[in-house]
Amino acid sequence: MKKTAIINFITGSLLSALLMISVQHWFFPTTNIVTFDMKKTTDRFLVQVSKLDLTEAQKDQLIAKYNNTLKAVLEKEAKGNTLILVSGAVMAGVVDKTADIQQQIAEAMKNHE
Repeated sequence: MKKTAIINFITGSLLSALLMISVQHWFFPTTNIVTFDMKKTTDRFLVQVSKLDLTEAQKDQLIAKYNNTLKAVLEKEAKGNTLILVSGAVMAGVVDKTADIQQQIAEAMKNHE
């Protein structure tokens, strides 16, 4: 009888702990902290645009599209519990997502999103 009570207590305690961890993860999800070099990305884009044989109106249109795409990609990242810091804000263990975000922007621009 004593052994069964101890096993039930341990099982109940483990289930309670798992429930508390699950609730904490559900209501308070962890935030990922990453960096993104927006200046480098935008500068690279502007250099590419300047090399294209486009009218000023076409360049303005392309830049507006880039700005909207950049905003959409960053908003999508933020919805995923990601805090995006400007590159140069050096913190140990922070992942630089510049290449990933640049790829998302390029794909969205190419797919006319």
